[in-house]
Amino acid sequence: MGNKFVFLILLILLGCSTRSADVLSEKFVSRPDIAEMTLEQKIAQMVMVRVSGNFYNDERNNKIKKLIQGHGVGGVITFGGSIHGTFHNMKMFNSWSNIPLFIAADYERGVGQWMSHATNFPTNMAIAATRSPKFAYTQGEITAKEAKALGVNMVLGPVLDVNNNRKNPIINFRSYSENQEVVSDFGSQFIKGIQD
Repeated sequence: MGNKFVFLILLILLGCSTRSADVLSEKFVSRPDIAEMTLEQKIAQMVMVRVSGNFYNDERNNKIKKLIQGHGVGGVITFGGSIHGTFHNMKMFNSWSNIPLFIAADYERGVGQWMSHATNFPTNMAIAATRSPKFAYTQGEITAKEAKALGVNMVLGPVLDVNNNRKNPIINFRSYSENQEVVSDFGSQFIKGIQD
């Protein structure tokens, strides 16, 4: 029953996401022309700041606001937190910027990798063990929908490392395979799922 309720809430949020995008696009109609930006402004647009996905309303907000409004930082990378906190924070951070922020998150195994009540997929090696790249596509598609509902517009995934060193504890089952063609097939399907 709990998973069905979360799924229903996500569908409602996804249904509302196009309206949210319309509201955001109205705010950003008069974007600055890159040719008119100073070198400092252009460099600031390439900086992304690590933020928490937890809801907070304290001194951390003032620091992030100063980086976005005062220095023109171009994006944030959110880690951990909750669905409510991430959604609230990303909406607030974007409201401080004159240019739409890049909002990134490390969702290589889905949004549930970092927060409860979201989809957490098996490891890439387990997905590849099915021998069906369509599952990687579905993984990418669901990850993108859930990320978009939270305000995240850049998924840091999939992992495209080839597991060619059995002693490497970092890559291991995060890789699709020790075979580069398998990694390419499954990785490209994950990316296609995100893009679609």
